[in-house]
Amino acid sequence: MSTTNTITNPGLRRRLLTVAAYVGSARDLKDVARGLTSTVFDLLSPCRAYCVFYDPSASSLWSEAPDREWDAKRGVVGHAARHGWSLALDAATEHPDFDAAVDDPDDVGVARMLVQPIASSDGDIHALLVVVRRSDQPVFEAGDRSTCRLVAEYIAPMLSHLAIVEEAAINAELEDGSMFRAEAVADHKTGGQRGDLVRVTPAWLAPAGWTIITFLCVALFSLAFAEVDHYSTGFGIVRAGDRVSLVCRESGTLEEVHAQPGDSVVAGQLLAHLDSRDLQAELARLDAELNGQLRNRMLDPSDASAGRGVLTLRGQLEVARSRIATREVRAPHDGVVVDVRARPGQACRPGDTVLTMSRPAGKMELIALLPGDDRPQIEPGSMLRFQLPGYRHEHQWFEVTEIDDAVLGPSEVARLLGPDAADLVPRTGASVVVRAAITEASFVANGVTYAYHDGMYGEAEVRLRREPLLNLLVPGQGGR
Repeated sequence: MSTTNTITNPGLRRRLLTVAAYVGSARDLKDVARGLTSTVFDLLSPCRAYCVFYDPSASSLWSEAPDREWDAKRGVVGHAARHGWSLALDAATEHPDFDAAVDDPDDVGVARMLVQPIASSDGDIHALLVVVRRSDQPVFEAGDRSTCRLVAEYIAPMLSHLAIVEEAAINAELEDGSMFRAEAVADHKTGGQRGDLVRVTPAWLAPAGWTIITFLCVALFSLAFAEVDHYSTGFGIVRAGDRVSLVCRESGTLEEVHAQPGDSVVAGQLLAHLDSRDLQAELARLDAELNGQLRNRMLDPSDASAGRGVLTLRGQLEVARSRIATREVRAPHDGVVVDVRARPGQACRPGDTVLTMSRPAGKMELIALLPGDDRPQIEPGSMLRFQLPGYRHEHQWFEVTEIDDAVLGPSEVARLLGPDAADLVPRTGASVVVRAAITEASFVANGVTYAYHDGMYGEAEVRLRREPLLNLLVPGQGGR
């Protein structure tokens, strides 16, 4: 049974017959490639299609596109051409013969590849259809491969016919014994226009002159009407709203941490404590002595020394409990643990941060440190652009909600951010603190959603003003 009769879709059959007729009437290989790629694109979209021609005798590949180079010894395409195989790859880059210079000449990020040879009845391969898709596009299914194979079967006889015609034309030229080229004879017969005997002025001079004049006009127009934006650029850091740093009040060794980042805590909850075994032993000793004095007091209520001993021991117990409490780190209010900065066994000094926490459902805010001399030009409501170092060309925009009146020096900026973030800030002189609310808990980069975290930093920019480009080039016309 013929291939035509096995096609049940009338539209597909009509499309294949149309492209076969087009290829059969084509004048050159460029028209053949154009018709084939257009048909494949219509049938298998979304995709990108190429038509690569193959010479089995020389084992060479070529394309009618002048800016592409093909090599039959390299790449998945060359592998399919040498062996005459049809290939359908869902992860083309993992194929051992994949070569981006051959298989991805347009640098579109090939991930999926379908290669279909177009062979004559005797098995000689004339061309290959190459269909590629990116990773975010669907894989090639059995229907796609079947459609591509049908296109090849319909086109193969026409390519064989075109090859025979081309070979006959070449043989006719070789048999012609004329000493003149066929093109020259044809031009002479049609009475072609003769050229000048001597051309003094190069032919490219006039077009080049008009091109330069056009360029100068466009440049003058740009200088007269183009405008340039001025930005205030500085350092930005993401901070948790209502953020509190919990620190040690005494020196000692951290014995245990009772909370982890993300844990919800309540006011007064024990979050960490220093080693207080010596104080606990002292507290137990004092408690035992107090119990003894209480027994003596109850046996002899008139014993004044026992009464004084009870009062003294109670005072010492309160002092011991207070010292133990100073070695404990408790939550000042309900909230969420943001970060844990210390580990069990670590030596801590007074003022060292053990962990940080924020109030429940607290929103993030962006703190930007911009040059102090830009303070008069920054207003609440301006849009602040923030870019994280690891996510290039992915900008987040926030509205400025608060601007400090004072301009701070490097030491004050370090104190404001705290010891955990002070080392991140470049020391560039006086800065003004600008705050912007982060309304969303996450951002999108390259199609993937990421969450904001306390301490993420990057470059922050606020547009100050816009002025004509001419002002920057002409002295005395403004600019900075």
